[in-house]
Amino acid sequence: MGTEAGHAQTNFTGFTLVDNPPITGSADELTGPMLLAGEVNSAGFPSVGLARARLIVQLPPLPANSQPSHATLGLYLQGNTGNSGNATFGPLSLYHNFKPNSVALSTDDYADTNYVLVTNSVVTPDSPTGQYYEMDVTAQVAKDYAADGATPVSDFRFEVDGLQYTGGTHYYQFYFAGDPYPVHPVYLNITVSTPNFPVLSFGFQNISSKLALSWPTNFDSYILKSANAPNAQSWATVTNQPVVTNGQFRVTIDANLTRQFFRLQQ
Repeated sequence: MGTEAGHAQTNFTGFTLVDNPPITGSADELTGPMLLAGEVNSAGFPSVGLARARLIVQLPPLPANSQPSHATLGLYLQGNTGNSGNATFGPLSLYHNFKPNSVALSTDDYADTNYVLVTNSVVTPDSPTGQYYEMDVTAQVAKDYAADGATPVSDFRFEVDGLQYTGGTHYYQFYFAGDPYPVHPVYLNITVSTPNFPVLSFGFQNISSKLALSWPTNFDSYILKSANAPNAQSWATVTNQPVVTNGQFRVTIDANLTRQFFRLQQ
């Protein structure tokens, strides 16, 4: 058991990446800030070609010893032209990339294969404009917090899968910073939970055969114990002395030992 609290984040960077004709599968320019995905060939837009949008969120630091339990990304749909005249203009997909840890923008992001599908139905050609659409990004945000260290970043890309350029204009556009509209254009609501018991984390040290186990220092009444089976009747105290690093007790042991199970016990 533990406590939960909401945590909102509003620090966003958003741009549209455009593959100009002839379509090559890679972006030729960045435009924005705006969040637009589809095909554009209209006097209303400075760019022509296939467009994908990239949204970067600088995540806030979590309270001590807490973890994200739920995260919702919400965007306000400003424009939806529908697929009249382009049968390949289908639903909008959301992708996530947990590897970047910066807000730097690059045309290479258009075709970056590190983006993994989150959902292929953010909105459809029939989705009405003038309202919010929400996406569950709990797993993605949790992964960013776990992987990015002290400066976590969530990196999302929006695109219409399989879209073929026809020389027309078919797009989805979401309100973003600077748009003159009386709504909060983009939000990421994060619920964090703080357990009232320690969470034991582990990892291997580089290429050495050392296993590192750690837990928060505010749970100093807990002792690390080991056994050769999870249902063992007797658990032995691990005698390796813990070292305090970044608010964590850290114990390093030889990973070449026979199979062992570990737990924290008061």
